[in-house]
Amino acid sequence: MWVEMNVYYAPVFAKIVDSSLWCEEDFVIKIFITMLVKKDRDNVCRGNAFNIAQWSRKTEEEVLKALKILASPDTKRRLEPHPFEGRRIQRVEDGWLLLNAAFYQNEMRRANRRAYQAEKQKEYRANKKVTV
Repeated sequence: MWVEMNVYYAPVFAKIVDSSLWCEEDFVIKIFITMLVKKDRDNVCRGNAFNIAQWSRKTEEEVLKALKILASPDTKRRLEPHPFEGRRIQRVEDGWLLLNAAFYQNEMRRANRRAYQAEKQKEYRANKKVTV
């Protein structure tokens, strides 16, 4: 019997530590990661500052400051073009849209597909050697 679960994953690539996000204060990074793992399939983190504070174990004041930083253009890397001017989130009716989430989900799908194809090709070659 198939049971559908509301389980979503949030890919986090190692290059996140190379991003200007990692130059922010620790509480901003923790709040962003919290929002990333709490987002729904449509990439919206449904919660207000109080909810996000509870989830991240930060104060509501820290959350409000982090939301302002994450919703603002990236001023640390001004010479490089960035999608959404470096903004990471955008306020929507029922929460916060994580702006680059779809891009990274597609990156994860491509990486998984490449790994799957490589494994299948390896199996194909192994079977071909056995039958020859």
